[in-house]
Amino acid sequence: MDIYAEKQRASKEATAMIEMHQADIEKYEADAAALRTLAGASLEDTAVEGKRTSIKAIDVIEMHQADIQKYEESTEMLEIIQAVNGKYEAGAV
Repeated sequence: MDIYAEKQRASKEATAMIEMHQADIEKYEADAAALRTLAGASLEDTAVEGKRTSIKAIDVIEMHQADIQKYEESTEMLEIIQAVNGKYEAGAV
């Protein structure tokens, strides 16, 4: 076999392999970029959902605090009414 022909065949084979590997690298880089974009969007969605959950929790807490305040005011009014009724029943008024 001719050494020159063998070197040319080996060179062409090596060039083809390099091109194939370069194409693979470009594909993997594109896949990695797509995954980074997807991961970023996923993290952003997670952050937004976390904020929504926090806001809902705060709303529930505020509603409960308002209910507690109403209950306390109602209890105070009931105590006042009972005190006034007690005075009427005792004939103090």
